[in-house]
Amino acid sequence: MSFDLVAWLIVAFWIGFRAVLAFVPPTVALWMGAIVSVAGLVLPGVAHVMVAVLAPLGFVLPALAIRDLLGSTWIKVAPFHALEVTFVLIASTLFIAASIGVFPVDPYRLGYSAYVPGIAVLVGILWSFWRRHFFIAAALLTAQVAWSFGFLSPNFFDLTLHALIVPVCAVWLLKWMAARAFGQTRKIGHPVS
Repeated sequence: MSFDLVAWLIVAFWIGFRAVLAFVPPTVALWMGAIVSVAGLVLPGVAHVMVAVLAPLGFVLPALAIRDLLGSTWIKVAPFHALEVTFVLIASTLFIAASIGVFPVDPYRLGYSAYVPGIAVLVGILWSFWRRHFFIAAALLTAQVAWSFGFLSPNFFDLTLHALIVPVCAVWLLKWMAARAFGQTRKIGHPVS
């Protein structure tokens, strides 16, 4: 089983879980997520099409999924701050736009550099530890190790960024703003809660 298939099954589980969590208890939502993930694996061609369309998923998106699943059910996780999520949303959007040619610079090519990934990981891990986002720190460290040994992709950004980070951040911010507008601040610490 390939890494991208495993990453897709984790993300599919998360999508199924989050899609029904507002309507059912977390334990039922976990079962629904499992059903979506298993269906994606069992139905002919679904997993392969999703992997072909979404690969490479990298390590950060599945780490966010695992963090949210565990944080919504079993463990307490440190909440994201709205400024962190806003920064990631803006930076990811600009990075993706520049990488597809909207701007004259191409930051994606820096993922082949010998130094830029290491500096990015160091900054990301230090920030993640300071903010107690240990799942993100672990994902960044894993991506760095995989990239350093030439596993999965020769470009570091393939192992850390994914276009789905943009809608995940946008949904989180919309939910955060709605909760603030209606005076409900509980459980706003999760990426998409």
